[in-house]
Amino acid sequence: MRRVKWLFILYFIFMCKLSLAQQPDYLLKENSVWTFGRTYYNISPNYLVGGGMGLNFNTTPPTVIPSFAAGYGVAQASVCDTNGNLLFYTEGTHVFNAQGKLMPHGDSLVADTALYKYEGPNFDSTNIDPTSGCSQGALIIPVVGEVNKYYVFSHSSYEYYSNPTYGKVHYGELFYSIIDMSLNNGAGDVTTRGVFLDSSLDESMIAVAGTHCDVWVLVHLSNVPVIKAFHVTASGVDAVPVISNCGNFQYSYGSPGSMKVSPDRKRLVVCSFMGGVELCNFDPATGVASNARGLSNNDADTTNKPVTTYFSYQACFSPDNTKLYVNTSNTVYYGYILQFDLNDTTLQTTSIVNMDASVSQTDVQLAPDGKIYFFHHDFSTDADVAIDCIENPNLPTPACNYKPYAIGLYPGSVVYMGLHNMYVKPLRGTVTYVGHPDTGICAPGMDSIALYAPAGYNHYIWSTGSTAPVLYASNTATFILRSDNSCDVRYDTFSVKKVNDVFSLGPDSVYCTQSVVLSVPVQNAQYLWQDGSTASSYKVYTSGTYSVVVSELGCVHADTVQIGINDVQQALGDDTTLCSNDRAIQLTLNANVPAGGQVMWNTGSVIPTITAGAGTYWVTVTDGACVGTDTISIYAQNCNCKATVPDAFTPNGDGKNDVLHTLFENGCPVSEYVMRIYNRWGNMVFYSNDLNNGWDGTYHGVPADAGTYMYELQFILGTNKGNTLHKKGDVVLVR
Repeated sequence: MRRVKWLFILYFIFMCKLSLAQQPDYLLKENSVWTFGRTYYNISPNYLVGGGMGLNFNTTPPTVIPSFAAGYGVAQASVCDTNGNLLFYTEGTHVFNAQGKLMPHGDSLVADTALYKYEGPNFDSTNIDPTSGCSQGALIIPVVGEVNKYYVFSHSSYEYYSNPTYGKVHYGELFYSIIDMSLNNGAGDVTTRGVFLDSSLDESMIAVAGTHCDVWVLVHLSNVPVIKAFHVTASGVDAVPVISNCGNFQYSYGSPGSMKVSPDRKRLVVCSFMGGVELCNFDPATGVASNARGLSNNDADTTNKPVTTYFSYQACFSPDNTKLYVNTSNTVYYGYILQFDLNDTTLQTTSIVNMDASVSQTDVQLAPDGKIYFFHHDFSTDADVAIDCIENPNLPTPACNYKPYAIGLYPGSVVYMGLHNMYVKPLRGTVTYVGHPDTGICAPGMDSIALYAPAGYNHYIWSTGSTAPVLYASNTATFILRSDNSCDVRYDTFSVKKVNDVFSLGPDSVYCTQSVVLSVPVQNAQYLWQDGSTASSYKVYTSGTYSVVVSELGCVHADTVQIGINDVQQALGDDTTLCSNDRAIQLTLNANVPAGGQVMWNTGSVIPTITAGAGTYWVTVTDGACVGTDTISIYAQNCNCKATVPDAFTPNGDGKNDVLHTLFENGCPVSEYVMRIYNRWGNMVFYSNDLNNGWDGTYHGVPADAGTYMYELQFILGTNKGNTLHKKGDVVLVR
C-alpha cells in the first residue's frame, strides 16, 4: 500500500512538471483563435467594405469564423484562455470581447485624440483609428503574476504629409492599456487606458518571453537602426527600455515594417518595407539584440523579371528555427514568399516558395498547427481572396509543400495584410518543493483537519482535483498541492494520519513481585513519563503514582495509575549437595520478608533467617493478599573418599584377581570416570568410562604379554566439577 501511495505522488508531480514545461509561443493554447479582417476603409466616411473573420485552430483543419475586427485589417491581436477559448481581440484602438461586442472603456486605447484625425481628405475621423493600419499595431501579453489581467500595447502608424491641411503630422507612438477579464461578469473591462511609452517608431512591435517570469516588448526606431526592448515584469512595465544599436535600416528607407522572433527566442528578423531584411541575435535574458546581418534576395531579383525592386514587409521562422520565410514584393506589389536556409551562415541560400507571384503585402505567420499562413492576392481585383499555407515549413522547397487557396475566406469578410501578432507569456520562474511535518487527525473528537495553501499564489490544484485554497482531510492519506501565480510554482506535500491513541495503563493494582513493567499500547509515538524518561515502557520497583503522556502528530493522550509493590517472592536457591567430610553440614537460608510481612518455615521458625542441615525446607511469607513460598532440598556426601588401583593382577581364569578395577570407598560419589592403560611402547591397550568395567588382560581379544603397564585415571569426586582428580601409576600383569 505504501508503494502504491508513493507511485501516485510521483505521478502527480511528474504530470504537474509536464505542465511547467512551457511550449513555444506558437503552440500556446492562448494563440488558438486568430481574428482579422477590415471593416472600413478610406474611400468615404462610414463606408463599410466588409466584415472581419478569424481562424479557429482548435479544430483540424482550422475553421473559419466571423469576427468584428475593426479598422484597416493590418494590426491584429487576440488571446484565448488556457483551454483555447477566445477571450478578446483588438486592432490596438478598440477592444472586443469574445462575442464581438465593444468592451466597456474599450473604444479609445490610444489616449492622444489628435491621432484619430488621420491625414487625408477622405478619412472618417469618427471610426478610423490610428493603429489598425500599423504593421504590428496591436499586441497582447499577460500582466505578470496576475490572473485574468492583460496588457494591450497599441502602436500608431508612422505618418507624414507635406500638406498641413490634411491634419497633424505624427510619428509612430507606443501606448499600453490593461484589461481585467474578471470584470463585467467575465466579459472584461478596460481598467487602464493609453499609458504613453515612446514615439518616433516604425511599425514593428513584438513580444519575447524572457528567462525568468518576464516579457520583452520590442519596437524599432523609424529613423535609426535601433531596437528598444521594454521590460515587463511583476513590477509592471519599465518605461526605460534596453537599447540595442543593431542593423543598418535608415530613416530614408521608410518606416513600414515588422519584426519576428524565432521559436527558440535566439534570433530576430527585422523587415523594412524599403530597406530589406536583417537577421539579428537576441538574448532573452538581457533584451539585447546584436550581430545584424543582411539577407540577400538576389535569387528573386534575377530570375523573376520584371520584378526588380523588392519591398520586404513580413517574415516568419520555421518551427525548428532552421528556415526563414520572407514576404517580398515589387513596386506594383507583385510578390513572393522566399525561403532562406539559416544553416547557411552566409545567408545566401534562398528559394521561392510560390512561383505564381501570388502575394502582395501580407503577414506571414506560424500557426498552432505548425504550418505557416499568408494571404493569396488576386491582382485582377486587387484583393486578398484566400489564405495560402506552407504545410511542412521545416523542409526546403519544394518539400515544404506550398498549398495555395488552402483556406477560403469567411463569407462576406474582407481581409488585408494582417493575420495575428503572437501572444507570449512569461516562462516559469522558480519551482519550490516544501514537505510539511506529518499531521494527525486526533480521534476521538476530531473528524477532519484543514490543510491550507500558501499565500501569494492565485491558482491551486490538489492531488484530489480540488482547486480550493483549503482542503479538509478526514482520512489517512498523502496530499500534494501545486500552487502558482503565473510565474513561480510551489509543491507542498501533506501527510495526514488519523490518530486514535486513547490508551490505559490498567487499573490501580498491587503486585506481589519485586517489580512490574508498565507498557503503553501505542507504537511510533513520543512518550513522557513522570520522571522525564521517554521509553514506551516503564519498570516500577516501588509503590507510588505513575503517569505518562503520549504524543503523536500533535495528538496528545495521557493516563495515570497507582501501583503497589509487595515483594514476597522467595528464592531459597536450587537444590544442592554439600560435602560432609564426616561432619555435619550447615547452610544459611534467607527468606524475603517485606516490612510488615510474616514468615513461616516448615521447621516452625518465624524469623527471616535459619541455619539448615541435610533435608528439605520450605518457607511461606505473607504480606496482605500477597503470599510467596519456596522449597529447597540439601544433600550431604563424602567428598574425600580414597581411590586405589592394585599393583598387579593375574588374569589366569582362576576367579581370583582376574580383572583390574579401580577401588573406591563404599558410598563414594564418582562421576565422569575414565581409565586408560598403556603398554611399554605407549600404545593404549585398554579404555573404559564405566567404573564397573575393568581390564581383563587382553588386547584386541588376545591375552596381553606379562609385564608392567601404565594406567591413567580421571574422575570427579562428589558433584563439584572443580573436584576433578587425576591419578597415574604402574600395574604388573602376571601370567
